[in-house]
Parts: sequence; structure tokens; C-alpha cells
Amino acid sequence: MRISRVGRWRFVACLGGGLLAVMTTLHPSRAFAEEPVGAAKPAGPVAPRVVTLAEALQLAHEHQPALTAAHASVAAAQAALHGLEKLPAVPLLPQGKELCIRRKQASLGVAIAEASLGQAELDVVYAVRRTFYTVQYARAQKKVTEELLVALRENSRQVQEDRKREEPKYPLSTGQRLLVYQSLAQVRLAETASGIARATAAFREALGVGPEVCVEAAVEELPVPDVQLCLADLANLALARRAEVAQAGLAANVCRLEIDAQATRCLAPTMRTFAAGADIHVSSVPAGVFETDYRPGAIGLEYPTLFAGPKCSRVERAMNLSDRAGAVADKARDLVTLQVEDVYYRLQDTGERRRQTTTAAADSDKLVQQAVKEEKEGKAATLRDVLEAQVLNAQARGAQNEATFQYLLNLAALERVTAGGFCAPLPK
Repeated sequence: MRISRVGRWRFVACLGGGLLAVMTTLHPSRAFAEEPVGAAKPAGPVAPRVVTLAEALQLAHEHQPALTAAHASVAAAQAALHGLEKLPAVPLLPQGKELCIRRKQASLGVAIAEASLGQAELDVVYAVRRTFYTVQYARAQKKVTEELLVALRENSRQVQEDRKREEPKYPLSTGQRLLVYQSLAQVRLAETASGIARATAAFREALGVGPEVCVEAAVEELPVPDVQLCLADLANLALARRAEVAQAGLAANVCRLEIDAQATRCLAPTMRTFAAGADIHVSSVPAGVFETDYRPGAIGLEYPTLFAGPKCSRVERAMNLSDRAGAVADKARDLVTLQVEDVYYRLQDTGERRRQTTTAAADSDKLVQQAVKEEKEGKAATLRDVLEAQVLNAQARGAQNEATFQYLLNLAALERVTAGGFCAPLPK
């Protein structure tokens, strides 16, 4: 059927309009700038979403890229295992014997990836808790500074009114001293405001959301739970549950299986190892530090992708590397134990400091009340005594906030280093 020239132009016009509509949908930035008549104006700045610690943990579980990457690693290890299982194997042939061993190694690789996923989940929980409590700590320090600044301004107003009298009660140096105190408090207030902003940025990153998502931590008091701990039990829990220990042990098993795999071929001049077909990742406990602070480092797993030489040489090399993998596992156990001990003793120290600073803060509150009362009644206390009491009270409360904050961080760290074996009495 022939189409007239007018019909062809109508067809092209309709086709062009449809393509334009599709392109506009796919690329909103290319849409026409004109707004339809009566269209609603865009709203103003969106209020930040305020989340509790429980909500923050849920958000991180859904959006944190570290967890997405760990899940992908598990899926990749499972795909590698499924691929080996689909290959035909004849156990009587050397290739079939090797393939059976490779399947066992691949299954261990899946277990290693799953252990890494579990550790990643614990790391995300710790990161969210740490940044959430950091925001609360910065807010608490800001509150202390604001209250001190209000008291200083009230004292300054009182001195200014007194200086207008014919016979002032306070000397000129008192007003100048107040101005210095206020300037220092203003500096401290700016530091706490900056600390809140930086802590909020770290909190948002721990959640796994971008800077375009406006989210804030809900205002909560820093919890102060008391716990009774046994160091030996904590160490045993860590050794039984830590992903690094499990991974190192599984990797040692993979290396032991490589000895049998290399023994399946007698005449091959070269032979691939499991490292050529399976990407086994073992997380090491932190790297060593040997400068200001001392922290022993872990031993890394080493394995080439190819062995060369006759069967006896390849088997001997596999045995040597298997011994090294066993040493890696032993070192991981030692370092995990040391890590638990370090966190345990830090927790004991910060717990004692929290108790002492709490007592000091309570005593300083009474000191301020007594000094203000005596100064108003014209007794022994002077305005200078009141100022010193107020500044001392702010320092004591700040020290209490810091000790409580460090105590909470060590509690969260103890749950992390024991891989959840010790459940910190913190909001879940």
C-alpha cells in the first residue's frame, strides 16, 4: 500500500513527537523550562530526617555499601562453587580427582566469604553506634559551654550595673576577667558546633547515605550501663566467633587441600593452584605500628597461582605454604586475644574515670550553689569565687561527658572484638 506525501509527513511528525516524549521522560533535565500555568512552586529546604539509634542501624543495614560489597563477595564465591559443581568429573582420572579437591576448596571459600560478611555487619553496627554517640557527646559538650556562657553573661550584667554606682562593689578587673572568660567560652562553643557538624557527617557516612540525604541523629542522653565482665570468657568468645580467626583457619584448610591437589598430576611440568581459580580473601587483624604506639601486626596469607616443577617439588612447596598458613591462623588467634585484653582494660579504666568524674561533677554543682548563695548574702564568697566555681563546674561536667563517651565506645568495641559474643547493654 502506497502512502501519500502528506501521510508520510504526518507519520514522521507523530514519530518525532513520540521520541521527544520518550527522551523527555528519560532525561528530565532536557525537558522544557517553562512551567505550566498554576503549577505548584517547589517547597523550601526539606527538614532533616531525625533518626534514633535503632532506626539508624536499620538504615545502615539497608544502604551501607560495605554490606552490599560483602553480600556480592558471598554471591561470587557461591557462583564459583556452582560452576565447579556443573563440570563433569571422573574420580578415576587425575583431572577428576583434582576437580573434587577444587570443589572442596571452593566450598571453604564460600565459608570464608560468609565469615567476612558477618564481620562487616558487626563493623557497620560499631560505626553507627560510635558516630551516633559522638554526635550526642558533642551536643552534651555544647550544652555545658552554653550554660557557662549564660552564667558569665549574667555575672557581667551584674558587674556592669554595679559599676554605675558611686561606690561600686566590684573592681574594674572583675569585669575584664569576665570578658576574657566569655571570649574563651565563645571559642569553645564554636569548637563544639564544628564537632557536631563533623560528627553528623561521619554519622551519615556510617549509614551509607550520600550528602544529598539530610539526616540527623535524634537527641538522646548518653546511656551509662554498668557491666560485670570476665576476661577469660571474653577471650574465648572472641576466638570462637571472630571472622578473622575463622577465615585464617579455613584458609589453612584450603592450603592443606592444595597438597593433595598437586599430588594428582605426576607428569605435568606446571600446575595451577587454587589461587588461579578461586579468589580467597582473608581479613587480617590490624597492621602493626612500631612508632609512638606499639601494636603488633598480622601475617598475611601468600599463595602463587602457578607451581612449576615435578610432582615432588610441587607437593613440597605446597606443604611449606600450608605450614605458613597454619602460622597465619596461630598469629590471628594471638592478636585477637590481645585485642580483647586491650579493650577490656581500657573499659575498666574509663569505667573508673566515669565514676570519679560523676562524683566530681556532683560536688562542683554543690560548690556553685554554695558560692552563689554566700556571695548574695555578703558572706566570705566573692564574685571571683563564684566565677571560679562556675568554670570548675563546667570543666568537671565536660570531663564527665568525655569519660562517659569513652566508656560507651569501649563497650561497643568490646561487642565488636568478641563478634557479638558479648552483647553490650546498649540500645539495639
